[in-house]
Amino acid sequence: MKRRDFWSIGASAGAAIVLAIRVLSEFGGFTHPESNAFLRVYNDYSRPVYRIVFDPRMTDWGAYQARELSYLVDCFDARFIYACAARGMTHFYSLSAAVILLLCVALQQHFLARDFRRVPPHISALFSVAFVAAPCCDALGFFRSAKPLVALAATAVCFGAWRLFLRREEATGTAAGWTLFAAGVLVGPFADRQGAFLTAVVAGLSAVALGAAAFPAVRSRFGVGPETVKKLRLAALVGGSGVVSSALYNMKIAPALIRHFNGYDPSFEFQNIGAGGAWNFVNGSMYMLDNLGFAVLRVYGMTAILAGIALALLWMWFWIKNVRRDFKTLPAALLNLAAAGAMLLCANMMTFRHHLMLRDDVIHSGYFMPMLAVLVFLLAVTLETAENGKIATRVVGVLTALSLVAGAVMPRFSHPSVRDHLIFYREAAPAVIRAMNDDSFDIDRALVPYSSYKLVQHFRAYKAGRR
Repeated sequence: MKRRDFWSIGASAGAAIVLAIRVLSEFGGFTHPESNAFLRVYNDYSRPVYRIVFDPRMTDWGAYQARELSYLVDCFDARFIYACAARGMTHFYSLSAAVILLLCVALQQHFLARDFRRVPPHISALFSVAFVAAPCCDALGFFRSAKPLVALAATAVCFGAWRLFLRREEATGTAAGWTLFAAGVLVGPFADRQGAFLTAVVAGLSAVALGAAAFPAVRSRFGVGPETVKKLRLAALVGGSGVVSSALYNMKIAPALIRHFNGYDPSFEFQNIGAGGAWNFVNGSMYMLDNLGFAVLRVYGMTAILAGIALALLWMWFWIKNVRRDFKTLPAALLNLAAAGAMLLCANMMTFRHHLMLRDDVIHSGYFMPMLAVLVFLLAVTLETAENGKIATRVVGVLTALSLVAGAVMPRFSHPSVRDHLIFYREAAPAVIRAMNDDSFDIDRALVPYSSYKLVQHFRAYKAGRR
């Protein structure tokens, strides 16, 4: 077995162990208050699945987002939970979340082993294990599959594109790369609005790169030949097709299906953020910097933001120095800059629409998962193109290892400044699980949230109907 293959298998095994530890340590998990409603909606066997999936009033409480693919996966998760509970094995884990995280790791390791030869295999393994162990990937409980699906799409798009342009003038051996790239670009928008944003960014970057390649001086300076131009044209075509298809689905097809299946027109109010969202740089910057600092040190508040600022400055210093040493690394530097700018813009709009995301007990949740998937790729690109690879590898390796150590140690000493808004649901979880496993347990005398009480009633009726 090759050394890289050994480390790739070890990374997958390490990621699986991290997930197993989470599952075993949570003793069945708990339900988010929204999940209590969604579990009942998706386990409504009086309606066909397609009517449930195309009913945003029930699956998204009226906040239409054209992400029916995620609703379909959520439906599978919800029915899996009920099927397990009916056999006396009640839990509230999302099977899709674990599977998607492992698929992300598999894609990362496959491409890191083959396309990033300057990245040491043990560092590649650290990337994937740290990714799965990150706070934003911590929630295995049933809630929504939207953000994990976009993280998978982002992983496919980033590494697939790198495979396509790594050997820029080779026209052969790219079928797998194009398939993966196109799948992420075209399917991502049906999972979440972040997926639609990802597709728009890919289309925009492809168009900009194609425009730059139109200048002979640029082609000569960076060795852009005819095959590269062909690939850029095809990438722009795929990205543009993704934008058009997602817009058409969002504006016309999905509303028509919702109207046909459920008799109403969805409201676009949630999607209409307005121009102010794009300029929401204060909140967007706080969100990004806080998550960067927390990912490495597991600290909160201003300490996390200061740590994020230090990491951002270190990143800027590295690329400025790298480009000054070798001007041909400018495209990689611009790729990093464009990706950072796109993530900041996305954070601006998300925090503008949903200000609750800035709370200390929410800010590090799954909203950041797709961005972290992109950051894993950018770290690999940084090491692959570094002029002084040994120093960069040591710095990145230490920071990645530090994030794993901090994840195991710091939660014992560092806590959010606000009370966990889900604490009641966590504390009530054992009683809810017992009530679903044991029909003789009197749920009326248990201290549980009302939505959890209704979930138990719904499950008992479901189980009685199956007898």
